[in-house]
Amino acid sequence: MSKLLKFVLLAIPVFAIGVYSSIKHDESIVDTHFKGVVIQIDWKSKNHGMPLIQVRATTGKVKKFHHYRINLSKSDLKVGDSFEKLKSSRFCLINNKEVECVSKNI
Repeated sequence: MSKLLKFVLLAIPVFAIGVYSSIKHDESIVDTHFKGVVIQIDWKSKNHGMPLIQVRATTGKVKKFHHYRINLSKSDLKVGDSFEKLKSSRFCLINNKEVECVSKNI
């Protein structure tokens, strides 16, 4: 068996797993669900300038909402606002108003 054929036979499954993993990570933000009060917002975080929103649940646990598909602005969300990310949806409830908080996947 030639070296090229061995390479191709190994590269195809590795490439397929990488594509699948990338797609699942991209969709993970839509499947996320949490509810609480916004305690901190960093609109230009150190991680490639993506927004970082920290929400404290009623149980006291802090959830970090951090993804490149977040499309909220400073006028949409402020510290102290009630925030709920709806499961399997691109929408959030901010002070009981439904707002699109995750952009469509391109």
